[in-house]
Amino acid sequence: MTYQPRILFYLPDDNHHSLQRYLAIAHQLVQDLPNVKQKLITKALPEASLPMGVDVSVIPKSAEGYATSGKTASKKAQRKREEHILDAIYQFQPHLLLVDRVASGLNGEILPALHFLKAWSPHTKIVYGMQDVEASPQSIQVSWQLNGIYQLLDKFYDRILLYGQRDLFDPIMAYHMPVSTAVKVVECGYLNYLNNCSIPLATTQLISDKFSILIVVDSDEAIDNCTQFFSRNNLIENAQLPIHLSLLIDSKLTIQQIRDFLTSLEHWSIDNVNFDLSLCHQFIDLADLVVCNASYASVCNVIARNKQTLYLIGPQTPPDYMMRARALFRAGLAQIHDLSIESELKLNRNINIPHKTTTPPPSAMLHLNGVRLASKAIASMIMS
Repeated sequence: MTYQPRILFYLPDDNHHSLQRYLAIAHQLVQDLPNVKQKLITKALPEASLPMGVDVSVIPKSAEGYATSGKTASKKAQRKREEHILDAIYQFQPHLLLVDRVASGLNGEILPALHFLKAWSPHTKIVYGMQDVEASPQSIQVSWQLNGIYQLLDKFYDRILLYGQRDLFDPIMAYHMPVSTAVKVVECGYLNYLNNCSIPLATTQLISDKFSILIVVDSDEAIDNCTQFFSRNNLIENAQLPIHLSLLIDSKLTIQQIRDFLTSLEHWSIDNVNFDLSLCHQFIDLADLVVCNASYASVCNVIARNKQTLYLIGPQTPPDYMMRARALFRAGLAQIHDLSIESELKLNRNINIPHKTTTPPPSAMLHLNGVRLASKAIASMIMS
């Protein structure tokens, strides 16, 4: 009888980019593990096509209830979510469970499942998928200590897949992981789920008579930062070429937000405005500079495509975005501007609108084989 390994992915929310990353891993696992069966436990059906042998278990809205990251989560809804996850695990009987980004699950909803697996299915491998940066070291240390995450990682998890690079940001040192947990960490690199798209080479050729800036606006925080930056920064004074803007705006933002943002840019030359984020790499390839927030996706969508990148840091910037931006800046992979500093660009005085020339080589290389390495690590655990 043909062996069919079963892998279950738990995603704590409906984060689109997280879902895309795990679908990329699922695609790779189909190649690395013939006859593999996979299931995603998530809050929303994926819009993209699923790989062969991949099912989705969507937590029903009635079970979803008021389960959020706040304190208002309904205990009844919480119990239903826990039961839904337990039932999916009992029916699927996974050889490996991979928990994404939140080791205890949303509001701790994965904890009953972890206890069940340890007691009744001790051979099931339990894996934690950790982003490159989760938050500031101080907040993580306090949060993990108060919520028992150090003990959870040590007692229940067999491996920790790090979707990042320790030479850029080392969570083992930053979060003070004990040795018993640190030895479980497998450094995968970044999960570039757009790795099937060709990546353009950096060029030194002057290909047009203008300098094109792409502004990516996908959140309230991004709108606030870009409005503040482009309304007060004297980019034009340093420009050696005419500056033209292109805008890539998330259609989920309100019409009023978009109108106000466009009004704030009325003194700039705007070539086009686009609302389809799924085509972001096409617009990025046409830009000389990309201004965006320091999300995990920006590393794979922008920096990985050999583009000059400017991260804006403002009062509402999430801690993980801030830490990621600073780590990439130190490695020479991105530029940053801290909007809380009134004087001109103290963090990087060299930013300007230059000739179309390449920037000095970075001090670190970006590792983008995370999908393959994560799949390889999972396959190794399954087959061992």
